[in-house]
Amino acid sequence: MKIKQLLFKVLTVLLLLFVTSCSDIMLILLDTPETPTGFTVSKGTYSGYVKLSWDTTTDDVNVYRSATQYGVYTQIKSGISASSYIDNSVNTGSHYWYKVSTSSYSGDSESKLSTAVEGWSKVIAPPVISTYPDKSVYDADAVVEVTIDIANGQEMYYTTDGSDPLKSGIYATGDVTFYIKKTSTIKAYSYIGSDKSEVVTKELNFTQNSLTLNIQKAYFNSLNTNDLKIYINDNLVSTIYSYNISQYYSTTPFTIKYDGQLEKIRFVTGYYSNTFDNINEFASNSTATSLSDIKTIELYPFYNFFSDTYTGTGAYGNL
Repeated sequence: MKIKQLLFKVLTVLLLLFVTSCSDIMLILLDTPETPTGFTVSKGTYSGYVKLSWDTTTDDVNVYRSATQYGVYTQIKSGISASSYIDNSVNTGSHYWYKVSTSSYSGDSESKLSTAVEGWSKVIAPPVISTYPDKSVYDADAVVEVTIDIANGQEMYYTTDGSDPLKSGIYATGDVTFYIKKTSTIKAYSYIGSDKSEVVTKELNFTQNSLTLNIQKAYFNSLNTNDLKIYINDNLVSTIYSYNISQYYSTTPFTIKYDGQLEKIRFVTGYYSNTFDNINEFASNSTATSLSDIKTIELYPFYNFFSDTYTGTGAYGNL
């Protein structure tokens, strides 16, 4: 009798152990996560972020990202209960690769990672700056045609002085063409709504001019003060003070030297000023057959209020 009771107790214990093991096995089977299905990633649809979506699942979802398809994937978000995720830690123009997984309810296990899917945020095509002729360095007297093209539906801002078009610039709703005749830095960006492209830059380099002005004589109207200011490219390069006047003209010579890109030269004395935008305007009396041949120029300005003789060295080009 005692033996039967002992066997019964042993069988009871074994049965309990068996039932307990089955329960654990069932719990493990029920708590095994599966890789999410229907995984998609936006491709240039949204500005400033990438959207990831997957089929609804009862398990929490984890998101992994890599800069390359076969690179190292780093977890960027875990425990997502929704069926989508917004990745706003992206750079415009950069492509990323994503994988997702799910975690078990208990958090003790994780499914296999999904297949990698590529995605990127919205990219606005930048303007295209072209020049004709297209050279690395232009002659001092060259005139360069510049065209800035943008895609249909875009608008843009651009600058020609190297300043930032994002802060201040010339507005345009389509392609533009203009002409440059001095060393310049052109910058531009395009946009649609609040979506902006990168800023593109084009450098135009011209050879430098060299100019020597030997002023031999000047005639003044009696209303003028006795000083003469000389501007090149709107910058004051010299002021001749207490210019000796005898019967409203002077024969005291002086020399001005200037190295740089020449566009415009202006003379100011008293109430009068005269501006020349091109060397041909005051080279008409020269016997030179080309600009580079000009050595001496006789200038008779507006109203003939003074007369000067110039001796130039180097290649002039367009003033």
